[in-house]
Amino acid sequence: LPLGGGALTVMGMFEQLRYGQEDAPAAAAFQDYSRMAWLVGAKFRTGDHELRARFSQALGPDITAATGGTLAAGAEDDLGAQHYSVGYAYHIARPAQVYASFTQIINEPRAQYSFGVAGPANVVGTNVPVGSDPQAVGLGIRLAF
Repeated sequence: LPLGGGALTVMGMFEQLRYGQEDAPAAAAFQDYSRMAWLVGAKFRTGDHELRARFSQALGPDITAATGGTLAAGAEDDLGAQHYSVGYAYHIARPAQVYASFTQIINEPRAQYSFGVAGPANVVGTNVPVGSDPQAVGLGIRLAF
């Protein structure tokens, strides 16, 4: 979208996560688990400068107990999280940019969302304590070939 001499790009996403265990024994605790999440983001570029922002939220789950089993009281409570990121990029040349960003996950008291997607756990932070609010700063150079 052209806007005041710059270009605005907006994006969004919706996710429905669902796990199921057909014929789950009562000891398995749950038969079905589902959770919704959504994300909105935007970037605004004017000249060589670009501002970026993103917000997402994982809602609390819906859990169905296994046949013959029962869920603990409050089993579905306090398992959501919110995540936001803000950043700035400067386009040095057509194929290159430098950037800086800040991001934070705000976990509900029993949630354990982290940034980890690959690599050693002590580097990407997959072992965050329950209910903690991990944050990160990123600095980098991006080259497009």
